[in-house]
Amino acid sequence: MSNPSDQSHQEPTELEQLVTQNRDLQQRIAVLEAQLRAHGWAGGQDTDQEDPAVDDSLRQTYKMEVLGTFTAGITHDFNNVLSVMLGYADLTLYDVPQGSAAWHNLQEILQAGRRAKDLIRQMLTFIRRDPAPAQPTRVADVVDELLKFLRAFLPSTIETRYYLDPDLGWIQSDATQLHQVLMNLCTNAEYVMRETGGILEVNVEPVGRYVRFCIRDTGPGMAPDVASRIFEPYFTTKAQGEGSGMGLAVAKAIVTQLGGTINVSSTPGAGTQFNVYLPSPDDPEAIFPSEAISQTLRGRGRILFVDDEYMLADLGYRMLSRLGYDVLAMTDGREALERLRGNPQAYDLLITDQTMPHITGADLIAAAHDIRPDLPAILCTGYSHVVDAETAQALGAAAFLMKPIEFPELAALIQQLILPEQAE
Repeated sequence: MSNPSDQSHQEPTELEQLVTQNRDLQQRIAVLEAQLRAHGWAGGQDTDQEDPAVDDSLRQTYKMEVLGTFTAGITHDFNNVLSVMLGYADLTLYDVPQGSAAWHNLQEILQAGRRAKDLIRQMLTFIRRDPAPAQPTRVADVVDELLKFLRAFLPSTIETRYYLDPDLGWIQSDATQLHQVLMNLCTNAEYVMRETGGILEVNVEPVGRYVRFCIRDTGPGMAPDVASRIFEPYFTTKAQGEGSGMGLAVAKAIVTQLGGTINVSSTPGAGTQFNVYLPSPDDPEAIFPSEAISQTLRGRGRILFVDDEYMLADLGYRMLSRLGYDVLAMTDGREALERLRGNPQAYDLLITDQTMPHITGADLIAAAHDIRPDLPAILCTGYSHVVDAETAQALGAAAFLMKPIEFPELAALIQQLILPEQAE
């Protein structure tokens, strides 16, 4: 059992490499645009007759391409930072009396960190164009976030009324995307009552197997022909420059993706009401165990933990040692491979980061399996365009985790991979 030793690397970070790549990409874009102008935008079209819409569309495509690449690098580095924050807050939580002021402060840090984690996941979902997985979400948490937003956002000319059922329970959802939907509905309500004032009502209640979120305003309302088109992409009643026409279209897409429905009812002169229905999970308690998990997640075994970030390697050592495991934490994947080659039976589990200098986590797992084919491995990453859960499994990893990794999540997974007879 050993603490990680700090090692410095002179190679550029992944973010620095991405910035360089973006600069090169922008230069290539400029060259391509010049070539297109020289030949006309469409098959020899005269450059004096270029279509501005095509020009803007192509530029927007290029910008989104660059933004996606740059965002990927930022999310990777930010996930590493967030892993340290959440990890040490989690560790400290077990050292303070439950219910104390310090305990409550740590809970706030963890809640904010998880919110940031959800935001990053949404950014990655945007980059990959993949749907975010719906999962059991505590309705009260979503409502609390919404009410905090409204208190800070709404002017005094708009009165807010809340009708919240005391037994809201759970929904099958993605907390960050649901928050985006509700904020969109509330900001639209604020917009239509901005000049005249009015009342914004938020009503949340169980309805059969669903939970209904009702957002109602006392604004001017909409005519039937407007209400019938309100969820169409690019349709907007706002003044030019004040709305893209995509807010409600995206909201509907998110709700549908989460297995729910959204509808609108409106009468001119009598306001507008949006209803969002999201399904409740069959058994959320089976997915979310009791918070008193520190004892149930303890275990025995020998773990080789590899991450080139010293603070993350140290955090892994501390977290896993507290759970009862013998841990060797290292910051150099090549040295970790040599340790394993020197004594293949010394470890019951390999946990490695994906993006590291000299050797990637996927290559480390492949090399480890050449030495000992039955060694289970967990591959972790803040973001990688090369590896996801499916490819990690194809490469031989027993599990794949996205950073930031939380204490209970990792502990439960290790219990599944290290069998009691292996740890003897």
